[in-house]
Amino acid sequence: MLRIPLFFALALAMTGQSCVEPPEDSRDASAQRPSDGGRIALPARDAGASPTDAGPIDAIDDAGAPVDASEPSDPPEPPDPPDPPEPPPGDIIFNGDFETGDLSQWRTIQRCTNDRILVYSAETAPAGAPPPRQGRYAARFRVHRSDVAPCTPTGTPRAQLGSEPLFNPGDEVWEAWALYVPDSFRSESGGLEWVLFQEDYGPPWSGPPAIGWNILFEGGRRELAVSRGVAHGVDRVWRAPLPTDRWITFLVHKRFGYGRDGFIEAWVDGEPIGFAPCGGCTRLATETLVSDQRTLEFLINHYRSAGIANVTELYLDGARVGTTREIVELR
Repeated sequence: MLRIPLFFALALAMTGQSCVEPPEDSRDASAQRPSDGGRIALPARDAGASPTDAGPIDAIDDAGAPVDASEPSDPPEPPDPPDPPEPPPGDIIFNGDFETGDLSQWRTIQRCTNDRILVYSAETAPAGAPPPRQGRYAARFRVHRSDVAPCTPTGTPRAQLGSEPLFNPGDEVWEAWALYVPDSFRSESGGLEWVLFQEDYGPPWSGPPAIGWNILFEGGRRELAVSRGVAHGVDRVWRAPLPTDRWITFLVHKRFGYGRDGFIEAWVDGEPIGFAPCGGCTRLATETLVSDQRTLEFLINHYRSAGIANVTELYLDGARVGTTREIVELR
């Protein structure tokens, strides 16, 4: 046993120090063990530290701070476009709406000179012509008092368009068109004058049609009218004041037949019309074929009595024939 001289022992006691270093594993563990159970806390990274442990960095902003480079989430998928609207039910039997820009839709063209029926657009409209009622094109019908045979079939002035033969007994169809009458369209005679602007007509081409749409001038009045043929004394079964300087739309539902096997109902500017022979009913049972007719064409006209004026103009647009109201009606 090592003996320490007494004066050395007293000196060590007075200084509180030992002259022998304790073994390494006997050191106080609290000097190095963290208080969180053994994981050593790292010092905070300063601005110049490596980004390796902080995830990807795309760039450094102007202040020197890292910009997150994590992949952005994909944008949501755009919604599916809505389904296109269903086409209207039914079939077009004949289309004469002038959207070809010419008269090629029509089989029959009766005019004394080419300018008597003029297809135009808003850009090419002649002076005084309204913009087309639908689509891009409409047609001006100009008639001179001299537009008679031999440049037209009869001694009555006209400009006229006709379809191919379309209608037979028992057929049921819908027809539509639009008419524009300038306010300057007036009769000079003061007596009864007329303009036929739509009819269904065919061989043998004699006498008035079973149903005709007219403008009447009588006693200073201007009227729209529906007339019947010779079997009914060419009576007027509906009359109304004539609107001018605007488009008028017509919709007709018709069954072709002789006597009461036929019928007609019609709407003018979307309103049903009432027929006088049945006390204002909206469907008139009447002949829609003259007794000697077997097939008819659809016609739009400026066919008039000579006494109205020397030169007159009408405008027509949107003519079509189909199997349902929805397929032909002008909106």
